[in-house]
Amino acid sequence: MQCLTSSACIPDHWDFEDGAIHGFGNAPNDILRLSGTVVHGGSFSLEIQPNGGPVASGFDLFSQSYNLNGPSNGSAGDCPSTSDLVNREGKTLSGWINLTNPPAGSTVTIYAGSAQTGSVTVTTVPAANGWFSFSGVTTNVGNVRYFGATITIPAGGGTYNGLIHVDDLSWK
Repeated sequence: MQCLTSSACIPDHWDFEDGAIHGFGNAPNDILRLSGTVVHGGSFSLEIQPNGGPVASGFDLFSQSYNLNGPSNGSAGDCPSTSDLVNREGKTLSGWINLTNPPAGSTVTIYAGSAQTGSVTVTTVPAANGWFSFSGVTTNVGNVRYFGATITIPAGGGTYNGLIHVDDLSWK
């Protein structure tokens, strides 16, 4: 991505090969780090360890948000200007998630959102043991302020008690 007026851009892909977490976040007490042992492609993935025990249905597996001045961590500005945010309308958001023995029947919902529309579902896929992919076209969201994934566990299905790995995310 080329920037015309700002010093940095919001990226359109994350493979974590540069050794950075890129402002991804989760619940305040979760531990985020790079993993070199559970990867989809390359040498690194983003590893999220829920802190405080198992997670229930509706838990955010990962998230990335941008305020009006760029990402919430302040590391990069928008391209070409911070007032434009990032128009991802009609773009495909795809990537890979790794879970260890998620409860049977669980699903993962990928979402994106803006100040104008709130959260919009991009796609929902079955949660699988090991690496599984997702891909969906972003519609009715316009200028993206945040995106992420949540896990939905069927009633009576228990909780998820494992690490979460994310790799090779992209908007195309």
